[in-house]
Amino acid sequence: MVSLPGQSAQETEQNTRLGRELNSIAAVSSLGAVRVERWIAICIGASGLLYGLLALSGILSDGMGRLGPQLIGYSVASLELVPLVLVVLATPWPWLQRRASILFVVCYLLAVLLWVRFVPDPLVQPSWIWYLCTVASACVAQAFGRTIALCYTALIAVLVGISGVVHEGFVIGAREPMMDAIFSLTLGTLVVILVDLFRSAVSQVDTTARLALEKYSGTVERAAQELERAEVDALVHDTVLASLSAAVHANTEQQQHIARDMADEAIVRLTTAVALAAPSEERMALAVVQERLTDTVATLDVPILVQRYGQMEGALPADVAHALIQAATQALTNSVQHAGDAEVPRQLTMRAPAPGSLVLEIIDRGRGFRPDQIAPGRLGVRVSIRGRVESVGGEVRILSAPDRGTRVVLSWAPQGGTN
Repeated sequence: MVSLPGQSAQETEQNTRLGRELNSIAAVSSLGAVRVERWIAICIGASGLLYGLLALSGILSDGMGRLGPQLIGYSVASLELVPLVLVVLATPWPWLQRRASILFVVCYLLAVLLWVRFVPDPLVQPSWIWYLCTVASACVAQAFGRTIALCYTALIAVLVGISGVVHEGFVIGAREPMMDAIFSLTLGTLVVILVDLFRSAVSQVDTTARLALEKYSGTVERAAQELERAEVDALVHDTVLASLSAAVHANTEQQQHIARDMADEAIVRLTTAVALAAPSEERMALAVVQERLTDTVATLDVPILVQRYGQMEGALPADVAHALIQAATQALTNSVQHAGDAEVPRQLTMRAPAPGSLVLEIIDRGRGFRPDQIAPGRLGVRVSIRGRVESVGGEVRILSAPDRGTRVVLSWAPQGGTN
């Protein structure tokens, strides 16, 4: 936000404070996902610690002694517990915990495969291998997302069932491992869905907040531009018209000298005002240009069809974007004022032939006119449309004839070529 000549220090401070508030809102709107990821990491760390201690107690009691070859027993226990320790220790750093979770889910799957392969009779063996099923589901959801997490949870549940059914057959004694498999699938799926639900909810909230902020920021910027335009109008009235009036009534040499001084001062002040009122941003996205023009159409009193062809990709230099927006606004206003009543078909089309270029067409089926017969005093077409666009290297084409409607084409390309 800039300060024009005559703007008070209080107004400047208010503009500066508004800019700081907008930046603060932008920063806060992205914190939701960070908080959710932090709480997911805390929950995984806490549950991993509790279930890990439970599994360790099972291993130390009698699980290791009955697990076939001792090497296999130590391998299964190490594959379960060592990566889990890393997951728990990385709880304060969610980004680091996600990497530890990847290691844990891979190692845990290997441990389960070793268990299914080498345990001679799973139904009489300790069940500590399954204590960490839910933790594994949470870790894979944290690291890979919903789809892979659901597939992983289903695979673990199938292995739980296989560990009993393969050895016992489909008999009554195999109901216990089947129930364990169903329980593992149900609880693991619930954990995965909850993690995905929290992430989706906060993502929607962040997106809504960001869109609202962008719209609010654009509204504030347009209001500031209107204020700056009013300041410039007042400046023209106070300086330019005053100097012209002094020049008209300058009958003596002294009065002529005063008029020249007033004219010099007016030129300096106008130059300064234009420099200060220039947009502060360097580039404007084409999507923002589209939004600005759509908002402009919504403020007019007649129906105007807005059409977009292709994707609005890339960005324009800020001065180019503002020139095209203002020229298109003037063309739309001319159509509303001179083409006829609200029944006249009108439309605005936008297309980007290449990223970073733009073509705008304002078309109506109204009265029309002869472009080569515009009165010298009518500055709308000559200055507000053609002058603005050509001053930034763009091209303007105006096709019109009496009772044949009007078509205004505004185009700009990075090399200044036509589209």
